[in-house]
Amino acid sequence: MSAGNITFWKKVSCENHETHIWDYLRFLIDDVEQERWSGIDSWSEETYSVTAGTHTFKWQYHKDGSVSEGDDCAWIDYITFPPLASPAQITYSPASFTKTLPPEGSTTDNLNIGNDGGITLDYTATVVYTERITGSGNNKFDISKIFV
Repeated sequence: MSAGNITFWKKVSCENHETHIWDYLRFLIDDVEQERWSGIDSWSEETYSVTAGTHTFKWQYHKDGSVSEGDDCAWIDYITFPPLASPAQITYSPASFTKTLPPEGSTTDNLNIGNDGGITLDYTATVVYTERITGSGNNKFDISKIFV
């Protein structure tokens, strides 16, 4: 989903004639051919820039039926895709609340949770009762643990 590079290693072993390329490996991004290789080509790394967004990557090997040379195949290995999104940058404020309430009492406080990164977050805020004062009519709790 982010802009970056797609990188892979390839090796080709097939027929190659100077005037016509009959057998070849080709690489496409969104059905647009980026490059093609034929002949005897040892392992090499290939890198292509990719814009942000959703893309389709294809490797296609084309073989005609008339002549066989080399191993008549191609290999692809160690594919590294562009990043899906920038990592989450979680912020929250304040770090904790401490309240003392009478029985059946209630209170409201604001908890701000932010994400400056590119990944959607699911989170849960949990109330943790740290102490219950009996006999005095008060319950004390602490929301100091937020699980994201």
